Amino acid sequence: MEKNHKQYWKSSIKVTLLILILWFINSLVLGILFTEKLNSISFLYQFGFWYSQQGTILVFVFLIILYVLMMNSLDKKHGFLQKKEKKAGEKTND
Repeated sequence: MEKNHKQYWKSSIKVTLLILILWFINSLVLGILFTEKLNSISFLYQFGFWYSQQGTILVFVFLIILYVLMMNSLDKKHGFLQKKEKKAGEKTND
């Protein structure tokens, strides 16, 4: 069990670091540093302006969803997935 817990912890840190790196690239690099270069692309607005104002938020929400899915998969893989609690009066299939 101890070995499984250590493997889970290492995998969990890798997932967290991956999400943090993607967040850094999204917010600082694309949202601030490359805004002027992204402004050369234009739809209704200059893309750099739109991305720094709206796109970074959308990517952030996507990263949260990605993190949850990756951690749930990791929990299932290592046997740490929590079972749903049954409500009072609910029938069991046991």
